[in-house]
Amino acid sequence: MTRTFARPPPNSGLKPEEPLKSGLAWVANVNTRLYRAYVMKEQLRIAIRTKGILALTMLDEWLAWASRYRMSAFVTLGRKI
Repeated sequence: MTRTFARPPPNSGLKPEEPLKSGLAWVANVNTRLYRAYVMKEQLRIAIRTKGILALTMLDEWLAWASRYRMSAFVTLGRKI
């Protein structure tokens, strides 16, 4: 059985002091679905913190992205928004 980690396993060769960016790059290569979910979560966070027309545009784009992505949690959330 293969295990998938959200963070690099201890024997992956990445040092703990390396920046988060290298960890995200590793996740993007190893677990694409987890990486996309993280990016979608961050985009929604930015859209919610933004004000005005730009926030509405960002939210519309996020909702369209969530419906295309078909990850059940994001689809459900998109329907509630």
